Amino acid sequence: MPWYFFVAQWPDGRLNEVGTTRLSDHEMARRYAHLIIKELRQRPGYHDPELKMIVKDGNGDAIHIMPF
Repeated sequence: MPWYFFVAQWPDGRLNEVGTTRLSDHEMARRYAHLIIKELRQRPGYHDPELKMIVKDGNGDAIHIMPF
């Protein structure tokens, strides 16, 4: 199974890797990103409406970019 990396991006461009895992495909990575977003929204500092989640594949290519 391939590796996927989950990165939060703030409006000022700062990046924070919030997860890394192996998943079966891009669609599972997208679903997993939604779960991470749901969890992060409950933490302080993750309420900015301009926050984005970037999902990268094992090559470092962005395969999904979604708003929080």
